[in-house]
Amino acid sequence: KRNQLNLFFIDSKEGVITTTGKLDYENQSVYNITIIASDLGSPSMSATAILMLTVTDVPDEIELSDKPVFISRYFELEIEENVHAPVELITLNLTEYYETFKMRYFILNENDTEVKRNFVMDPRNGTLYLVRSPDREMRDVYEIIVRAERQKISREL
Repeated sequence: KRNQLNLFFIDSKEGVITTTGKLDYENQSVYNITIIASDLGSPSMSATAILMLTVTDVPDEIELSDKPVFISRYFELEIEENVHAPVELITLNLTEYYETFKMRYFILNENDTEVKRNFVMDPRNGTLYLVRSPDREMRDVYEIIVRAERQKISREL
């Protein structure tokens, strides 16, 4: 059944609630949805529940796409030459909206053997590790390119 705003749909057999349109935080940030379940008995029995749905604000400039946005485009780190590896260097964070999604992180420097040899990215949480101590005489600057991909999620409530 549809509600009066036509923003939600309840599958009357399964009880799954889905959105049928965009929820706009600026127009309404909280929805109180009254759910009534009833049987076909005689007399009919019913129960009522209220679902309070809070909408999270997403900045208008963020497109809801498969291209997550890091909190910064560039990060600069300094590493001591003789540091004992392995060392956790940094956890790359995404903008607030994407914190709710399951993500996969990848180092894209496929052709850079020094990056592949010295650095590892945890694909589940975006943490970059130094796994081998760098040799400053061989190379003193590393540019590491990282990509995050959003995993698909169900739109069911």
